[in-house]
Amino acid sequence: MENLLLKKLQIKVDFKINIVYEPQNIKEIIGSTNQVSLVSEDDNFDALLIFAISKADFDQALNSYANKIKPKTICWIFYPKAKSALSSDLNLMQNWQDLKKFNLTPCGSAAVNDIWTALRIKPESEMKKS
Repeated sequence: MENLLLKKLQIKVDFKINIVYEPQNIKEIIGSTNQVSLVSEDDNFDALLIFAISKADFDQALNSYANKIKPKTICWIFYPKAKSALSSDLNLMQNWQDLKKFNLTPCGSAAVNDIWTALRIKPESEMKKS
């Protein structure tokens, strides 16, 4: 059965996915992962999903993984929606400027569920000039 969320996130069959700060209910959030491989602490991945509840999570994940985000890497930062039950100091309009110091830029967003929103990021060098 096709996983509609992974499809929305442009994660393809047989991708290796590294999940940072994986929530306990990850299967409930992203659904079936039987057509992809979940890897951890591995530099060889096709997709990186970062679950950041706090600015500290966000900063620490970027410090650890920014240099591992290659041009073909699908990278999403999941953060709590403003009206979700999770308290967070991340904000859609404020925190993303910090991506610039890692030469990363937002390039898309996706609603995940009632709690999470995801922001796709990629290297600034991969953005098409308009």
